[in-house]
Amino acid sequence: YNSISTCKNIENAISYITSLDFDSKTLSNPANRTSILNSTSISFSKESISAIFDVYMIQLIVTPVSLAMTFYGSRLVIPVIVCAASGFGVFLVFHFAANQTLIPGLVIDCQPKLIASAIFAVLAAVTAVSFLRFGLFCLGTIASGAGFYMLFDAFP
Repeated sequence: YNSISTCKNIENAISYITSLDFDSKTLSNPANRTSILNSTSISFSKESISAIFDVYMIQLIVTPVSLAMTFYGSRLVIPVIVCAASGFGVFLVFHFAANQTLIPGLVIDCQPKLIASAIFAVLAAVTAVSFLRFGLFCLGTIASGAGFYMLFDAFP
């Protein structure tokens, strides 16, 4: 039984996400596409199969989420924004801690990374919801102001 810590799981997930190359040569280069389509025996390298599989897996995840947001978006928008912002906060802490971009040579243990990522997740979620509510408030005031303007312009 091999147990991996929470930090190691998050670090593995973040390194995997950051290693995906959506603009790789096998997917975007037209010369590779035509040579693959024109050849009689189609052969793929392990790297191209892995890149294609990764991109399609992400598309398989994004499509049902997009459809759910289309049909139930008014009820799901705040929870989805909270989850996305929290994930972004965790990603920032672990990405910068793994790459040591702020202070080179500094090694951060698991516990401080988890605490900092939890704090950043909460701050990012609160900030995202605040911006959403402020944006919806501004949109509502502009729409009602435009409506009243049209009403009083039509009936002077």
